[in-house]
Amino acid sequence: MKPDSYTRTFIVPCDPQVVFKAVTEDFDRWWSASSAPLSSVGDESTVTFEPSPAFWRFRVLKLVPDRLVELECVQANHVQEEAPDNIREEWLGTRLVWELEPHDLGTKVIFHHHGLVPGLNCYEVCEAGWDHFLLGSLNRYLNTGVGHPVGAEAPR
Repeated sequence: MKPDSYTRTFIVPCDPQVVFKAVTEDFDRWWSASSAPLSSVGDESTVTFEPSPAFWRFRVLKLVPDRLVELECVQANHVQEEAPDNIREEWLGTRLVWELEPHDLGTKVIFHHHGLVPGLNCYEVCEAGWDHFLLGSLNRYLNTGVGHPVGAEAPR
């Protein structure tokens, strides 16, 4: 049985403070360019995917330093060739939640994309994208200091 929303859990060998910084300030190191760091409830940042016109704008709903980050998508423009037009705004109103728990090996990261469900037109491409950016790029960034964000050369 598939979960209602996309969820992934992984453990990284660093302190929760490092992970918290990565998911509030360092999007460009593991995901893609963003317009601003996130430091307070209500802050907004736009994540772009140049040269594509695709972007998502997020607003901070909750920030608990070194423990929790919750963002809501407040503007979306998901551009994907040969996809229905409604794919553009499928993320609108969805929430990204990072739960960070101290672990013997570092930090346990529990990520939920609430609202990213199998019935959406973008689900398969977004699931593959999140797997790449979370389990691959963010994980690598937190392990080595070098991620694989949009526009970066493939890691060796």
